[in-house]
Amino acid sequence: MDWSGGMESYPSSNPSSWSPQRYISALRTIVFSIISTLGSVFWTSLLLVLLFFLFGVLIAQIVTDHCRHLASQENVVDCTNDEKFGKLMTFWSSVPESMLTLMMAITGGLSWSEALTPLRTVSEMAVVGLLLYIVITVLAVLNV
Repeated sequence: MDWSGGMESYPSSNPSSWSPQRYISALRTIVFSIISTLGSVFWTSLLLVLLFFLFGVLIAQIVTDHCRHLASQENVVDCTNDEKFGKLMTFWSSVPESMLTLMMAITGGLSWSEALTPLRTVSEMAVVGLLLYIVITVLAVLNV
C-alpha cells in the first residue's frame, strides 16, 4: 500500500523539483522579447514627437497670431483674460507648452476637450487641427 498520499503523481509539489533554470529561461524569454521590440518603440516614439511638434507649431502659431491681432486693436480684451478665453495661454502660449498639452491630451493627463474649449474662441482651424491630431495619434499611431 502507498502511504505517501499520492505525492509522487505531482512532481511540482516537491520543492526540490522547482529548479531556477526554469525561471531563468522564462526571464530570458521576456528580456529578449522586450529587446526585440525596442526598434518599433523607438520609431513610434519618434513619430509621436514629430506629430507633437508639427501640431504644436500649427496651433501655437494660430493662437499667437490671434492674440497679436487682438493686441493691435483698441478697447478689446486681450488673450490673458481668463473669463473670455479660459486657459488659452496656459495650454497654447508657446510651442513647448502646446507640445506638452498635446502629449497630455493623448496620455490621459488632460482631457482633450478641456484643451479644445479655449481654442473655440480663437479659430475653427485650430479646433480642426486638434481634432485631426487626436484622430491621427489615438486611432492610427497608437492603435487604441
